[in-house]
Amino acid sequence: VIVFRAATPLAVSMLEAMFLGRHYPNARSSVALVVICIGAAGYVWSDKEFENIGIMAYFWPIIYFFIIAFEMTYGKKIVSTVSLGTL
Repeated sequence: VIVFRAATPLAVSMLEAMFLGRHYPNARSSVALVVICIGAAGYVWSDKEFENIGIMAYFWPIIYFFIIAFEMTYGKKIVSTVSLGTL
């Protein structure tokens, strides 16, 4: 789960650009995000469970990845649009 959680900033940055009107990451940030994803992919490919079962070994972490990416993006949308006032 930690590996998939580490890869979510790439998805969140893309979702923010598409749905919240934010800028895509600059070249330096993009390279850093891709390196993190390459590291995560390397971990998955070297995992014995992945070798034995295949992609189904990561069914729930993949679901978690999409849910957390949506949750982080939606949370930013709510925080940026809801006015927070005091009583």
